Amino acid sequence: MTKSTKGLAVRLAAPVRGSHGNAAAMAFDVDAPAPGGARVTIRVIDVMTFNAQGQFSSMRAFWAPDDMDPGWAVGCRALGLSRTALVQSDDEKKSAAM
Repeated sequence: MTKSTKGLAVRLAAPVRGSHGNAAAMAFDVDAPAPGGARVTIRVIDVMTFNAQGQFSSMRAFWAPDDMDPGWAVGCRALGLSRTALVQSDDEKKSAAM
């Protein structure tokens, strides 16, 4: 299944996996436009938990620079991100947790 909007396309990379409890995980790819008409793919894992009514109670997305294809530099330019800003943000989170 693929959903598209405003140049972004999101598609499941594997079936959604459930714990037969209150959690599920799904792997999906996000395709985004890049400079020069190229495309960048980001591979993501989302983990969700649900309340007793079956509604989302939390969702976490997991991805890293190595999950971008054709690579970090092109991916960041396409998304308007800088590696420095992301690394600083990560470091600030670590400092705040200490």
